Amino acid sequence: MSCKLSPHTLNATLYLPVSLRTTKHKHSHDEMTSVWLLPVVTLIVASSAGGVLSLALHPYSVTSALTTLAFAVFMVSVGLALAFMILTIYFHRLLLHGFPPCVNIVSSFIPLGPMGQAGFSILLIGQSMKEFLPVTGSSSPFLSSTQTGEIVFAISVCASYFLWALATMWLGYALLGMQHTLRRTRIPFKLSFWGMIFPNVSCTRLSYLAGLDDVTICRVCTQT
Repeated sequence: MSCKLSPHTLNATLYLPVSLRTTKHKHSHDEMTSVWLLPVVTLIVASSAGGVLSLALHPYSVTSALTTLAFAVFMVSVGLALAFMILTIYFHRLLLHGFPPCVNIVSSFIPLGPMGQAGFSILLIGQSMKEFLPVTGSSSPFLSSTQTGEIVFAISVCASYFLWALATMWLGYALLGMQHTLRRTRIPFKLSFWGMIFPNVSCTRLSYLAGLDDVTICRVCTQT
């Protein structure tokens, strides 16, 4: 008994479920908020999980650990690049139209998320590369060099501090926006207040991890 798939069957099986879940929105510059960053943050969060997972894989398979790190670097690079693009548009929106009104001002804390989480992920990747390299018996000049791990770790510390500084800048903008809004109206407590949790935790975790790597200013900020 033969089974043939018609184009209509494939359409109903593959395309229809996806199309039913697809939504379209009309975006305008003056109504933009930093909520646009949320789809991008998922890549950065997944990359930090890769940094942790590689440490657990290394005792069992060096190849699997390095492959996981490569995927983590890819995800944090793409996520951070997209986050910078969106933040550029958001900064332009703040210059032209001011802070988001009323309860939307809570979303001003969201930019701390990709900055803090990306810095945390990059620092984990640098620590892992410092521990994994050099790879014994590798024919790659990059993986077999005795200095590669230290160089990558040093670059990751500098990049993490750069992202920590940007996160601190966005924290200042968010606090100014809250002060600006509270002086004019009350902010009702709604579900959108959850947007303050993850970004602030990400920034604090980056400060703590960077403080462990002798970035003095990060250690001081974490303790205070």
